[in-house]
Amino acid sequence: MTTNAILSNILVEIFTQKFASLPSPQVVKTIPEVTELSGLGESTPLVRATHFQSTSEEYIGGLADGDEFTITCNSVHQSPDILALVKSYKGLTKYMRVTEKDTSVSPNTSRIYTFDAVVMGWSLAPALADKGSVSFTFKISGGVTETAA
Repeated sequence: MTTNAILSNILVEIFTQKFASLPSPQVVKTIPEVTELSGLGESTPLVRATHFQSTSEEYIGGLADGDEFTITCNSVHQSPDILALVKSYKGLTKYMRVTEKDTSVSPNTSRIYTFDAVVMGWSLAPALADKGSVSFTFKISGGVTETAA
């Protein structure tokens, strides 16, 4: 049984293989029971571009870099165990898709974010009198593609 988590309009999916290496249909796993997504995006660092003829500091935008983010889920034991699968990806780069759906408007609208991310680690937070949770930390590698659906 799944619960209607706080972010019920957010769907987080992780692909078992990257697109380029897929000889057969894609295998997509939905990360279950997501209760928190810390943020998702990319930033451009400033690069100092001052030269000998400069009269003051000068900067240009550097290459875009994806952000680091955390996903927190209710700790569930199910078959197949998707949370254990994501834990096993620690240190690997995986293709991900996050779908944000706005159900407050009619017709419903969606934004889809796709990107490669390194699974940096996971952390279990068991609880005796409350629900347990598991958090995963990711670092986006490269840019984020945003599409409207």
